[in-house]
Amino acid sequence: MSALVGLNDHENMSATPTAEEESACFQADVRDLFATMNQLELIDSVEDAYGELIGRRLDFVHYGPPDQISESRRAAANLAVIGQAQLHRAERLMASSGTMISQRNLYGMALLIRGHFESTAILGYFCNRVSSFIGGHIAFDTVTAEISRATTGGRHELFEKMPEPISIMTAIEKADRYLKHLELSETKGMLADCYAWLSEFAHPNFNSIDAAIRLSQERGGFEFRHGGPLSEGEIEQLGYLDISAGLFVRLFDELSALSEKAFGPSHS
Repeated sequence: MSALVGLNDHENMSATPTAEEESACFQADVRDLFATMNQLELIDSVEDAYGELIGRRLDFVHYGPPDQISESRRAAANLAVIGQAQLHRAERLMASSGTMISQRNLYGMALLIRGHFESTAILGYFCNRVSSFIGGHIAFDTVTAEISRATTGGRHELFEKMPEPISIMTAIEKADRYLKHLELSETKGMLADCYAWLSEFAHPNFNSIDAAIRLSQERGGFEFRHGGPLSEGEIEQLGYLDISAGLFVRLFDELSALSEKAFGPSHS
């Protein structure tokens, strides 16, 4: 069933962008730090993408009376919810990236950037699937079932009656295919490569261990970096967020256009 649980019972409101003013996602101390490294261009690029996300937010996605909505209209509305949910997730992760730098927390920064890539991948996944539906390669029921999996899927035992969620690695694979189709990636697996690298920090592997220690030849062992500053190379991991944020904006717009072409507008 393609209906998104709980949403069709809400009072209808117009789907208009929020008017709330948002602060920049980087604090002054972070900008000062990047200025000393001559990396303000990177900060500005991420800030620009952050503003693009804020500008695409909606207050509400309109469904209409449950007994009157068509399956195509429901699919379009559900895709709009997926896009807005991933935007909410991506925007909140970006807003915390400056805090991770201020707190000298490489682990947290890598985890949130990795999470941002996951949201980017979900958008790319549905760009691939809706494009395949438009091309006649997959059926309408297949697309709506996958939309349902993305909105109601879960693996915890509490969700045993829910559908199986979309595998993030499958989402990354399909998203990479779509990026290749758009000629936004020179390599076949750009998202996969970025995700794999960030996972080396997210998991207790070599990069994660290396972030905690420094070799001391004078003391004949390893020193632990309690309270130590991040290195310039570690801070430059923010470049991965810049990659994901830029792709997120492009794929968000792509999915909106594809959804309207396949199912009609998500609002009336």
